[in-house]
Parts: sequence; structure tokens; C-alpha cells
Amino acid sequence: MAQILTKPGQGSLGWAEFADAIFDPANAIRSYLDFVEGAASLTLSATSGTATVGAHYTGTSVHTSSNLGTATVGTAHGGTLVLTHNASATANDVTLVGSNSRFLVLSAGRRMYFEARVTNTAVTNTFAVGLTSTPSANVFSGANIAVPVDSIMIGRDGGTDSLTGFVANRTLQLCVRGSTGTMSETALVIPSALSSASFYRIGFYVDGRNVQAYINGLKVGSVVQYDNTSGTPAAMGWQVATLATTSSTPQPLTVDYIAVSGTR
Repeated sequence: MAQILTKPGQGSLGWAEFADAIFDPANAIRSYLDFVEGAASLTLSATSGTATVGAHYTGTSVHTSSNLGTATVGTAHGGTLVLTHNASATANDVTLVGSNSRFLVLSAGRRMYFEARVTNTAVTNTFAVGLTSTPSANVFSGANIAVPVDSIMIGRDGGTDSLTGFVANRTLQLCVRGSTGTMSETALVIPSALSSASFYRIGFYVDGRNVQAYINGLKVGSVVQYDNTSGTPAAMGWQVATLATTSSTPQPLTVDYIAVSGTR
């Protein structure tokens, strides 16, 4: 049986130590939501508020832009959370759910991995998933992703044609913004066209200040720097969001699970 290495410096890029820490509760930070609670329908607040997403997820922070959206917890795939805009949504309405808890502060030498498994119409239009210090409807600026400070998110901005190197219908984007500076935006071109009928495992690995995106377990795009050299990093929690793009057409986002694993 294979053995996890425990000596410092062994293993490719320190993966052995990272895996060792994840298996050791004393050294690990972990958050995993599988939305296993069974069917429950919620009406989200028009601006901000709190709601219960199944019995185990009380205190979840919920925001929408101007019209009421819904969050439905189902039993498929071990449990899913479906975010949907109100049928009368106006252009660029946002529906999102973010954790009240902020549990991860990035620093030199710390490693972490985020992953969300998502599907539905939003993945071919406009959505964002990842970590942020300030869950907010301001994650979008019009149809474009514009993450706040201390955020690492992956999504799609309704076409991504503003990105150098994009390929139509095959491009997601990695959006990184540290405690200072502006957001960096990196094209993530996947092998085949996005489909609203397919699940995608969207994630990123952070090693200190280096951020590498992964789609369906494969490394995609270049390494990006999380700039916190002149500021103090804030603690981040997870957020998932969908946008009614530039029209009032609802764009549902289905989230199978959200997983975060890191070292202390």
C-alpha cells in the first residue's frame, strides 16, 4: 500500500507534505458542503440577509441585486443547491450564496485547494465560484466579473471575449485580487465547448502567493500571483453566484458540492 511521505521537501512541489497535513486534523483546515438535506425551497432576500439552506447550513449569507431569487436544496448527486433568478428579474440581477464564516487567510508557505462541482445554464453564460473576504452582489460589474479585494474566483462573464487567448464557448476565467491592486484576469480554455448539461469540477490550488486553476482535475491556464505584498490579507470564505447576464432571462446555477482543504 502506498505511504504518504512525512519528511519535509519530499514529493513533487511539496504535494506529499500537503497531503500529509490534510490527513492530520491538527494541521488541516477543511470545509465541505454536499447539501445533503433533501428538498427545501427558500425565498432569498432582495438585498441581503440570512437564510437556512437545509438544517445543517443555518446562517448562510444570501444576497440578490433587485428581484427575489430562489435557492432549492435537492437530493440528486448526494444533494445539490440550485440558485435561480426570479422570473421577472431585470438585466444583471445577481443571485448568490456565500458563507458567513471566513476561515482561510493566505500566507507564505500555506497551501490550499478549492473545488466546486457545478452545472446548469449559468456555466454557459455568467457565473462565479470561489473564495472571497466579502460575499457581495458586487462580484459582477454588469455582465463582467469584478471580484472584490482578497478574492480568488473562477467563472464566466457572458462571453469572455475581453480576454486575450479566449476561444468562443470554451473559455472560463480565473479572477484573482489580493489585498491591494486590481484584479488579474486569466483565460482558462478547456478542451470542448461548455455544456449546461455537464457537471464541471472547478478549482484552484494556492501555494503561498501562487494560484493555479484546475478544471475537471486538469491544470488549466498559467500561474497567477495573489498580490498581498503591501497589504494585510483578509480571511476568505466560499461564494457561488449567478447573473441574469444582460437580459432578464434567469440563469440557474446548480452546485453539487463545495470543498476547501488547506494547511494551517
